[in-house]
Amino acid sequence: MLESRSIIVPLEELINELDEVVVRPYNLSGDLVRDMNSLKTDKVYVAATLGLPNAYVKPITQAERKLNEATTGGGLVPLNPIMNAISGRTKYLKKVLASQEKYARTMRVREYYADSLFVKYLNIPKNKIEDFMYYCEVDNAFSSVVDSHDKLKIWEYLKLRSNAYLSEATEE
Repeated sequence: MLESRSIIVPLEELINELDEVVVRPYNLSGDLVRDMNSLKTDKVYVAATLGLPNAYVKPITQAERKLNEATTGGGLVPLNPIMNAISGRTKYLKKVLASQEKYARTMRVREYYADSLFVKYLNIPKNKIEDFMYYCEVDNAFSSVVDSHDKLKIWEYLKLRSNAYLSEATEE
């Protein structure tokens, strides 16, 4: 039996049909409409349901806070904007903020597509995906394509850039 290539196992067909199945502790029936109407859920309390004034305000990042602090000031004569403009800190913080916004776009694209798609369809090795994304990020058209939120348009852009990336990688 161990040396044989196939084993034939005779089976008898038997059908057990159940009249009803009840899932406990919620007494679910399997009929989604009926189950949704019978479930009792607690009300969810979030800022929007409570009608709070800042419910939909997006929290600002650390880079945005630093830039705001550098460009505003209090008192009779605000010194922060003047000192930061002279020292170049304001210009530096604007560059940091722009860089973080570009990186956030890149991460949004990484969330759209699984790594296996980069490997299988774009022929990008798994260990080079980050490098490829940076290659796309420095392209001027990248921001406008990603900001369109059109996943098909972004995928077409990635296909086009992958060809250029792979051809440059083979030249090196």
